[in-house]
Amino acid sequence: MSMSYATKQAKKAARKARKAAKKAATKEPERPTADMSTYRKPARPDWLTEGLVETLERACQAPIDAFRRLKAATTVQETPDGPFIHIDRGASVLAVAHLDTVQSAKPQWLSPWIINTPDLDDRLGVWILLSLLPRLHPDVKYDVLLCDSEEVGESTAKDYAKAIGTDHAYNWLIEFDRKGVDVVTYDYDADGWDETLAAEGLTIGSGAFSDISYLEALGVKGVNFGCGYYRAHSKDCWADLRETRLQVDRFADFWRQYSGVRFPHVERDVRGFYGRGWSGPYQSRSYNAHRSEVTTYHKRPEPTIHTDEDDIGETASIVWDDDDESYERVEHSVVYCCYCYSESWAGDDQCLNCGAMLDDYDWMTEAECAAALAEYKQ
Repeated sequence: MSMSYATKQAKKAARKARKAAKKAATKEPERPTADMSTYRKPARPDWLTEGLVETLERACQAPIDAFRRLKAATTVQETPDGPFIHIDRGASVLAVAHLDTVQSAKPQWLSPWIINTPDLDDRLGVWILLSLLPRLHPDVKYDVLLCDSEEVGESTAKDYAKAIGTDHAYNWLIEFDRKGVDVVTYDYDADGWDETLAAEGLTIGSGAFSDISYLEALGVKGVNFGCGYYRAHSKDCWADLRETRLQVDRFADFWRQYSGVRFPHVERDVRGFYGRGWSGPYQSRSYNAHRSEVTTYHKRPEPTIHTDEDDIGETASIVWDDDDESYERVEHSVVYCCYCYSESWAGDDQCLNCGAMLDDYDWMTEAECAAALAEYKQ
């Protein structure tokens, strides 16, 4: 026997009442409005003083010329790709960061400890070396190397290595130019170096290139520490300074344990994705907001894409138009960036068009990209 209309309506109303009661029970309390004196705005951590906040904002916005005038600098040398600036304190560890950036914008604070600006790669690393580490860990001693043109694959670290790098007998190298809270070692990973880092509780990640990739001639191991920023190279770039503090403390602990230990390294004759001496993916777009005006570029060859007739269109063979045997034929799945919808390669952690740093779930298939574009145009 079917229910009457009145019975159906009564049951429907009961269901709605149950849903409303459940929603009310799980709803977060609202911010007080009647008496605002009861509302407490989250405070910055005690260690993040107004002085450190001010120096971070200045570090993000300062032109490269400002760093040329550092009083502590012992060497400021100009090169075709910009300057390198060396601060020699007679330490056993060399700490590295780069001054150039992909984009620039005024810093915005999203919370008392989260800052947003594309300059964080790698002005956050510069700030760590020049301001944060000396404030938090004054016992940790290191020399400093500030480089230019890292973002175009022409880091002036290579010029430092040729000019004066081998005059210093460092025990190992450290760089702060990395997203997240892991560390990467590039071509320095052999001879137990990764195992030593892991034994101290550091997570070993994977990466393509940074300034220390040019410093193998110094004959010691190097490591790049994540410093808590995300979405590098994009206007959405942000950093959680609580994670920055975590990584700085981890480095300080490692330094206290191993600053007196030399980790020798034998240079390999291998080129990575950026390679040593190649231009990076930004050279043709004039992205580098903080770069020296004297920098010159060498055009990187454009890839020719060949698609096999018997595939479904999801894979393509990439062959670089260059006689250099170091360009290798590789197979990649074609994917699309969720920010600019441009085509890229599966497995990459960075879009070659807009420069956004992407995780696996940020890439789209061709169908997903078409749907997103259609929705965007509506």
